Amino acid sequence: MIPLLLLYLPLVILDSPLPWSYSYSTETDQIILDVFYESLCPDSKNFILHTLSPAFPELTPYISITLVPYGKARTIQSEPDYQFSCQHGSDECQGNLYHNCAEKHITDQAMKIQFISCMFRNVIPSRNADPDWHTIASQCSDQEGLYDQLAKVHNCAVDLEGKLLHYKAGLKTGTRGFIPTVEMSGGSEGGKVVL
Repeated sequence: MIPLLLLYLPLVILDSPLPWSYSYSTETDQIILDVFYESLCPDSKNFILHTLSPAFPELTPYISITLVPYGKARTIQSEPDYQFSCQHGSDECQGNLYHNCAEKHITDQAMKIQFISCMFRNVIPSRNADPDWHTIASQCSDQEGLYDQLAKVHNCAVDLEGKLLHYKAGLKTGTRGFIPTVEMSGGSEGGKVVL
């Protein structure tokens, strides 16, 4: 499913029309990718590190990416005290909060992808122990030169703001049969293709 992304994205680079019914103009339209994933999911890690991140520098003028970290989580309680149950446990829920807050507070798309990629590289090898998401975010902000955003991301992740963002990511995610899932849309008619 995800490798299909690799078939469509080169068409954008070559400025060829996309293989579905709507038109594409590089002057006014970008392809919009919504990436639905989970912070501790091995398949999500593989997609971010080995497909999205390497392809991103070539595609950046043509695509706009929205990261939606929720996956197969469930919202157990909404307002006022949001509570979630995540597929890979409570550590994944906490990681999803950090990822959602990075999506909101790191506004440069390239830096955001690099930061999220760094978080995946730093968290998955340490699955033996509970991930310390603040330390991982701190390491990645140092590595990627995002010192100014660390406080915003951390404060968001440990406060109601992060839970609200996770809740909204759940509404956007809905029910997905597979994680990660990529939705691609664009063109004047705004059709969507699920990859």
